Amino acid sequence: NPASMFGHTLLRFSKKERPELLDYVVAFLAAVDPNDSPPVYTWRGITGGYLGYFEIEKFSQSIGLYNNAESRDLWEYKIPLNQHQRLILTYHLWELIQDVGFKYYFFNQNCSTLLLSLLEVAAPEWTLTEGLPFFVLPMETLKYIHNQSEGLELINLRRSLQSQLEYKISKLTQAEKNLFIQMKSNIQELKDNSENKKLLNLLIDYWHIQNYRAQTNLPAPQKELMNTTLSLRAKHGQSKSTNHKKDDVYISEAQINDSPLYSHNPRRISVGHRKNNISASASMGLHRLDDPPNGHHEFAYIEYLGIETSYDYKSDSFEIDQITVIDITSLEQFTTTFPRLSWNISSHWSKKGHFWMKNKSRHNLNGAVGISRQTHNLIATIFIGAQLLTTTSNFKSYISPYTSARILLFLNSEQTLFSQINYTEYMTNNTSFAETELKLGHHINLNASLVLDYNISKRHRQKKDKELGLSLVYRF
Repeated sequence: NPASMFGHTLLRFSKKERPELLDYVVAFLAAVDPNDSPPVYTWRGITGGYLGYFEIEKFSQSIGLYNNAESRDLWEYKIPLNQHQRLILTYHLWELIQDVGFKYYFFNQNCSTLLLSLLEVAAPEWTLTEGLPFFVLPMETLKYIHNQSEGLELINLRRSLQSQLEYKISKLTQAEKNLFIQMKSNIQELKDNSENKKLLNLLIDYWHIQNYRAQTNLPAPQKELMNTTLSLRAKHGQSKSTNHKKDDVYISEAQINDSPLYSHNPRRISVGHRKNNISASASMGLHRLDDPPNGHHEFAYIEYLGIETSYDYKSDSFEIDQITVIDITSLEQFTTTFPRLSWNISSHWSKKGHFWMKNKSRHNLNGAVGISRQTHNLIATIFIGAQLLTTTSNFKSYISPYTSARILLFLNSEQTLFSQINYTEYMTNNTSFAETELKLGHHINLNASLVLDYNISKRHRQKKDKELGLSLVYRF
């Protein structure tokens, strides 16, 4: 999910003689008012309206929240601190948990920056907080520590319960998948297949996830299905021989290129040429679907605080074309087993007029839902949504429904070459506007890309408008 892209940073204190689930973890958190609405929550988080504090809890609780309830993967790295540094860190942390609080800012005083400050007390030679950008992300925290220290050691990757379950279900036959769907929703079907230990085990994982998400308050019919599943599986006792090797490899083995340590940088700038225009754009982050996927959630898109400009050298005019506040897309794999919807929401101001608004600048608030299918090298989506357009001259508002489709294909196994087709059709005031974008790109490295794009737009009863552009993208 998109929240996983922003991520969260924790410190775990371990002992050899103690089971790791009983280890303690430390995190810097905001004391959020649960009654705050999303706009109030956002405003207070940006302006320092919340008090932040260091919280200590058992590692098992963190696994329950992030791994199970929120379906996040947990990456674990060993920090190269010596015994004296660990002692200093422990003493300073003890001071900070004695009713000490700090203002919490989403951008520059968050779970990442405060942990960097904490580590810098123990290892001042690392200079972790010097020259930090305005917005520090958790994956950047890893890079700062890795570059300043002797290097972080990846010791484990804990896949979320959802990831584990989806992986196991992908190995089932179609008949087994169909039976799984029936057993999770029909109690008689569940009882009739009570000898199928394989599917009962998967159902336990499924209900484990649902119970976490419902905060142990499942509706009565679902609770009955869960309890019946547990009861039927308990009758078989513990399996004498298990075959978990394949799953364990998937759960714990992290490919080096997928580590957040080797992800592209979040901020980006680009320069390009199209017709008589030289274009330039910039954004604070974070990840687009056609960016190098290494270390990122491949199927989520977040862009925020962006600006697009253009200079027409024929007319010698400079324009600010668009300012993006936020643009988030979350793609969920749509299957018969888990028929989940994908969604998008975005907010931006545009100087370019809408196709029927006679070039009036406006604010766009977009929302859409749809379905998507993904493989390692392919993403295909279909969305249906609506734009709320508000003109900046007279503040009149209009609603414009639209449909969109996207196919993104990585052309080689290294995922450095990609092609993309985006199609969007808007419908307003008994007229329509269709726009097709064709892209061909090459990732020169993780932080530099060259993109060739060809745009075709067609207004109702008018000729097609075609534009060819070339741009260079740099991430920093």
